[in-house]
Amino acid sequence: LEPEKSEERRERRERRNTPPPKPDGSYTWMPKKQEPASFEEMMKELEKIVNELEKGTLSLDEAVKSYQRGIELSAELKKTLEEAKQVVVSKVGEQEIPF
Repeated sequence: LEPEKSEERRERRERRNTPPPKPDGSYTWMPKKQEPASFEEMMKELEKIVNELEKGTLSLDEAVKSYQRGIELSAELKKTLEEAKQVVVSKVGEQEIPF
């Protein structure tokens, strides 16, 4: 690169207030990808939501948001259970499975 263009790049980077990339090409400011919650973590969160809703101490807005989150968790848990069931069925074959 020509010295002028290299200097321009450096100045642009400083204006954006982003650090230069690491040798591997990644940036230190980029957030790491969050791992999906485990089945057990989602169950705990759903149980907490149910308990809060049963207490009746949440405001209407909080209750609606909690209810919506509970529905989302319920759907994700059901999906996870269905996937686990399919794995078991594929391993066991066509035998009768009591679920």
